[in-house]
Amino acid sequence: MGLVRRDLRRALAEEARAAFPFAVMVGCCAVMVVAVFRRAWICEDAFITLRYVENVLQGHGAVYNLGERVQGYTHVLWFLPLVPGCLVFGDPILVTMGYGIALTLLSLLLWGCALIRLAGRLAVAACLYAVSCLVWIFSDCWLSFQTSGLENSLSNLLLIALVAECALHAAERPARLAFLIALLCLTRPDFAFFCAPLGVLLVFRIRSWRTAAAMLLAILPGLVWLVFAGVYYGEAIPNAVRAGMGVYPDRFFAAMRGSVYVADWALYDTVAAVATAVAVMAYVVFAWRHTALRACALGLLLHVSWVVWVGGDLVRGRLLVPILVSGLALGCAAVALWVREGRGIPWMRTEVAAFGVLALFAIERFTPLLPGALPWMDIVAERSHYPGYSMQVYLRDGKLAHPRLNLSLADSLRDYADACGPVTVHLRNPGAIGYLAGPTVSFIDLLGLTDRYIARLPREYLSNPYSKPGQPDKYIPVSYLVSRGDVALLPGWHDAIRAKDASLRERLRGLDQTGFLYPGVDADEIPMIVHPLQLTAVTAIEESGAPQQRAPQHSPEGR
Repeated sequence: MGLVRRDLRRALAEEARAAFPFAVMVGCCAVMVVAVFRRAWICEDAFITLRYVENVLQGHGAVYNLGERVQGYTHVLWFLPLVPGCLVFGDPILVTMGYGIALTLLSLLLWGCALIRLAGRLAVAACLYAVSCLVWIFSDCWLSFQTSGLENSLSNLLLIALVAECALHAAERPARLAFLIALLCLTRPDFAFFCAPLGVLLVFRIRSWRTAAAMLLAILPGLVWLVFAGVYYGEAIPNAVRAGMGVYPDRFFAAMRGSVYVADWALYDTVAAVATAVAVMAYVVFAWRHTALRACALGLLLHVSWVVWVGGDLVRGRLLVPILVSGLALGCAAVALWVREGRGIPWMRTEVAAFGVLALFAIERFTPLLPGALPWMDIVAERSHYPGYSMQVYLRDGKLAHPRLNLSLADSLRDYADACGPVTVHLRNPGAIGYLAGPTVSFIDLLGLTDRYIARLPREYLSNPYSKPGQPDKYIPVSYLVSRGDVALLPGWHDAIRAKDASLRERLRGLDQTGFLYPGVDADEIPMIVHPLQLTAVTAIEESGAPQQRAPQHSPEGR
């Protein structure tokens, strides 16, 4: 009887030891999901995609303005699932934020299962999982962009799946790996740089026609979309990408801005930056000979180089969150593989692991003592500028709120279009207003993200040759705006819209069309039209950079 009791106690003790790591992983997952839910919000750019979604649901096609086939979004794989989601659940804003929360949960579950399989020991997997969650929850950028309404949560899921596939199967399943690569590139086209080394590796793994056919079938979604975009939109490259190309005076200046963007993230999101560097070094130490993971590491390096090369971004850390996710996954996978091969636990002692966790807390605690953000480069933490775009505010009030944007303008424009017919206005930032106004109001995006003509204006039309990333403000020929029927060129157009003045279009015909719209801060409300000889009086650009008097040829019908 005593022997039976001892065996029973031993079995219960073993079950308890096995249950504790599992409970740690479940607890970490729950805490992460709750943290993301509490920070749920939607950013301004996400409303551009939601306007496309609404037009599809109303039968107008995947367009921003009715009758204009321009691809103003870059995240195809994010845009397409939003359509059925909004059709089923109704509210696009809540659906978008809900997708981010759901994909966060799916990413965490996938990562936990991958670590258990990689390490072969539940305790080791739980330690690595807890460290990953600790780093991610300390990252303001990761937390913010999991539910920003953009594709980050989806791309993070695919990056984890890609690294896990490489670590577990070492590119021995080329078709599955090629499928993940195709999906990642459909999420954002610039992930092609991250996937390029893996693509080269897969080419060398083709040893038969059957393998080649399987890989071709795997990348078929990407090829189908390229063909569709070329036929439907007239080009395979998204218009939003073209709008940001060629806006810097030279590549050196762009690389300088990109380097500052990376440095700004490292100073602002210090825990994430340090953890990413340590994780990559862990990969180099423990799994450098792993061919597939080596391709991932080279892809990570190429992706960082691309971010620097293009000049970074206006929004802090958004383009570098994939580096955090893939770098941390790479390091943890390397450690797990080392342990599974029986080479011992790298940190050797629990005390050293505890010291590492305390170091992360210390970095987070003393981060405010560092210089922090670099305000002179105008890089911003976007979420802090939109407190009224959070899920809590939206659920409480049933609407969005913004301290600076006049969102009531959307209601005025929609009422005007219902009473007087379709209307066109220009806005520098038509995100939320464009979505709320509805399809009967056409918007000319002064930054050119959804406007093919403005996106192709040469850089001589820039109001500042050293423009901010993602904000290439240009002098827009008035003749083009008049040809589009842009009533926002008229003084007092706000009051006329509210008064439902049907004579706005008639008044527009008498407007002088020889000047340029000055892209000032108040251009959305008070249009300022300047002429070539006046440009030097309203801007500090060099004489050689001023637009010429003759506006470029344009054809609104061919847009």
